[in-house]
Amino acid sequence: EFEMETQTLFKMHTSNVSTVASSKGGHAVYSGGYDKRVTLWSLENQQAVYRKEFPGKVNCVQQHPTDPAVVMVSQILHKDNIIIIDERVRDFNVMRMSWEQSETQSLTTYTVPRWSPSGYLVSCGSCTGTLFIWDVRFNAKPSDGLNKPVHQFPVHDNKRVFIAEWHKTFPLIVTNSSDHKLGIHTFNKECRR
Repeated sequence: EFEMETQTLFKMHTSNVSTVASSKGGHAVYSGGYDKRVTLWSLENQQAVYRKEFPGKVNCVQQHPTDPAVVMVSQILHKDNIIIIDERVRDFNVMRMSWEQSETQSLTTYTVPRWSPSGYLVSCGSCTGTLFIWDVRFNAKPSDGLNKPVHQFPVHDNKRVFIAEWHKTFPLIVTNSSDHKLGIHTFNKECRR
């Protein structure tokens, strides 16, 4: 018979916790919430390793697939939607990514970015039915400080795209949308770097 013990480990968020992700080493857990904070929790000593506050409500935290010091944080904002942080850098922020949205477009807690298996690319859906892809090797520091997507593809007939998940071995992205459909988007190998 399967048994489970439940305990409350951490109570430092002051609002809804919207995302959790385990660290690659398995000794820590990231949490992010509507209190605009990301916290890295040690499972060994049950303490916060660090806490960082962001401008917007946090809806996703994901560790880089090959570099455990790099973390992607997604926020529910009209600008500065995605921030890449490096825990080895003093001020943390390494790259900020965004896409054009009007102030009237509603954002959702369900639209979250995903790393490609190599960690070179980031994909994200949108409320306008556009699939965005950034290349994190290209950090040009534009005048407004935001890196724009290198690729944009219309998908799902302008319906909200929630997740654009990279396949682990094939050059494709699977999307889900408010149109109740899954999309399979195949790329040439150039896009899978």
